[in-house]
Amino acid sequence: MRFTPLDNIQNTFPVILSEEYLTGFIEPWIGKWRKQTMEGLIDIFKGKRDASNRNREKLTCELYCQIGQLRVENEWLKKIMHHIVNCISLYTNYKDFRP
Repeated sequence: MRFTPLDNIQNTFPVILSEEYLTGFIEPWIGKWRKQTMEGLIDIFKGKRDASNRNREKLTCELYCQIGQLRVENEWLKKIMHHIVNCISLYTNYKDFRP
C-alpha cells in the first residue's frame, strides 16, 4: 500500500503530539515517520534545512552553468568540424582535378 505525503502527515501527526502512542503498539512505519518528522523539525529549527537547501541550489546553479557552457562548446566544435570536413573535401576534389 502506497501512502501519499498527506496520508503520512495525517497518520504521523497524532503520534508526534501524544506520547501515549509511544507506550502502546505502533506500526513500524508510523514510528519511522515519527522519527523522520522529529529529526526534520529539529533541523528546521536549527536552520540546517535552510543551509542544505542553499547548498543544493548553489550546486544546481553551478551544474546548469556547466551544462550551458558544454553545450556552447559542443555546438562550436560541430561547426568547426563541419568546416574542416568541407575544406578537406574541397582540397581532395581540387587535387583530383589538377593537371
